Amino acid sequence: MKQLKHDWNWLEDYLSVHEAVIGRFQQYMITSNSYSHKWFNSEYLELSISFTLRTHQGALVNVSIMKDVEVKSLVPSKGKKTGRRRARTEAYTYVAYRSGQGCLLRYCSPHDRLFDKSSDHHEFHHKHDFTSGQEIITRTGDNWPHVDDFLSEVMSRL
Repeated sequence: MKQLKHDWNWLEDYLSVHEAVIGRFQQYMITSNSYSHKWFNSEYLELSISFTLRTHQGALVNVSIMKDVEVKSLVPSKGKKTGRRRARTEAYTYVAYRSGQGCLLRYCSPHDRLFDKSSDHHEFHHKHDFTSGQEIITRTGDNWPHVDDFLSEVMSRL
């Protein structure tokens, strides 16, 4: 069976990989990052972080990353009170913008009709490239960027 790019991972690994990715870009951050984990219940976690990057070309870019993470506990193994937890991204929004110039790049996940009753509902992963004025729509599936992909793209563009 083919491993999906955004498949389930152990919760501890999911969080440590996310923090390691952010750490790889620490040298370009000119503001301290505000990183938060917010548990809504035992099966739903929100990760959010915002910071300002100085790109290779010297441009200042504000970045905001939000991820809704689904968490599932496995059946406890013998002698344990709780099962090990697995996690995967359920929804996300990655945004890069420049003060005074507006949004440069945004990736966002499909909105679920059950949870999002707004008129801007969409069923596709979107990439909005505001510097070129193009919107690129990627059909639903596993072909959307990791945070590392997004930050690398931001760094290479300006």
